[in-house]
Amino acid sequence: MRTAFVILLAIAFASFGFGAEPAAFASSRVTRVIDGMTYEYAPEHEAVVRELAPLVSALDRENKAPAGAAKVAPAEPLSLQDLQDHRADYLSRMAAAIGLEKATALQDECYDAFIDDFKQMERLSIALQAQVRPMTEIRIFVLWSKDDLMRRLKAGEKVTEFTLDPDGKHVSFNWNWNIGSSSETPAQLAALAEERGRRSHDYRFKWSVMDGVVNIAGGFSPRQPAQESQAKPAEQPTTATPLAAYPLVITPDQASLPPGKLAAAFAKDLRDFRANIGSRLPVDNRALLAFLILHETTEIGIVDRYIGSADRRWLCEGVANYTAWRIAHDVGGEALARQVYDLPAQLAQYAGLRSKIDLRKWPAVEDERKEDADTPLTKAHYAYATRAVCLMVERQGDDFLPKLFREIGRTLRQKTTMATVAKAYKKLGKEKLADIVDAAVAPPAPAAARRP
Repeated sequence: MRTAFVILLAIAFASFGFGAEPAAFASSRVTRVIDGMTYEYAPEHEAVVRELAPLVSALDRENKAPAGAAKVAPAEPLSLQDLQDHRADYLSRMAAAIGLEKATALQDECYDAFIDDFKQMERLSIALQAQVRPMTEIRIFVLWSKDDLMRRLKAGEKVTEFTLDPDGKHVSFNWNWNIGSSSETPAQLAALAEERGRRSHDYRFKWSVMDGVVNIAGGFSPRQPAQESQAKPAEQPTTATPLAAYPLVITPDQASLPPGKLAAAFAKDLRDFRANIGSRLPVDNRALLAFLILHETTEIGIVDRYIGSADRRWLCEGVANYTAWRIAHDVGGEALARQVYDLPAQLAQYAGLRSKIDLRKWPAVEDERKEDADTPLTKAHYAYATRAVCLMVERQGDDFLPKLFREIGRTLRQKTTMATVAKAYKKLGKEKLADIVDAAVAPPAPAAARRP
């Protein structure tokens, strides 16, 4: 297996995007080389360039400075290294949470599969970061007043770096890069592909970003013969090249700024641009990664040992969420646990969908329609399923879930359904499971009336 990174950058300065043409200087412009950097600008912006040049040179030296030696620090709780170093402990915690003396073979496989994949992501992220670094070694800077640009473009003048948007109000400067493949050695990739081919399940995950919040979701399914990984020769990485030019556009609201303040603003934009283009993938978010690993490993243990019926969804997801939170709380405290899974925040976020929740009819993953997988309603079901499990623990005690699963385990897995779970719950908890499900999605109790 090889992993390819294709980067399409469209980072905007004010109302501008970025694009990939060599600089072609327009007439009535000045070109000056300062400290090896080429500046192209209108004569009236000479003072801005003189203020900007030393800032750009300083940033260039900073960009080329060798990275300091990495400090070796103890692995933080739930970091990838911690999960790897204390593998036996975490697997034991998850097994105990669902009444097992030890983790099942599939739990072992699931845990290792996600850690291996995230470790590979981490290595590839570092390789990608090193590969795109040369792109930030910009040598040409083009400075324009937006008003001047608009006037020239509307008059039909060709300014190679820029185009007038169809609305006639905005100007674009677009850079698009296909960086190609960033891979490890063919031998390492072949070994990884061989290992994946031996797995009995296909383990998958995906990142998503909504309103600036990064989310991660995972899943597993039996591997089909057609899914067997085949090692392929790794392609040579594409060599990155520096950007042709970097646009500096003075907008009308910036036109009255003193040259020093304008130069400082441009220097900050350049620093931010370099940081963004060279940023690593979010594999260092230990709470997200730990949540996925703990959740999926717990869930696969439930499905592997206890129940695989089509009506199992809310129990499996709720227990997996609760267990991930519980382990995080035990090893890292309340603050880390809330980063891993924050049920109050989830319930508040999806409160408007409460009346549409039907945990009993929530289809198993294999029966779920593809278009329903990532909807707000599906995410709301996760939250209220977790609420149901939390209610069990609140009413029956912290040690109740292991007892419940051991009671469920008295029935053969092939014959177990949620009716079996309800019977076991009634026997141990002295109340109906249906009452728990109903209470989980019931409207919050009204606040107590205040006395005058």
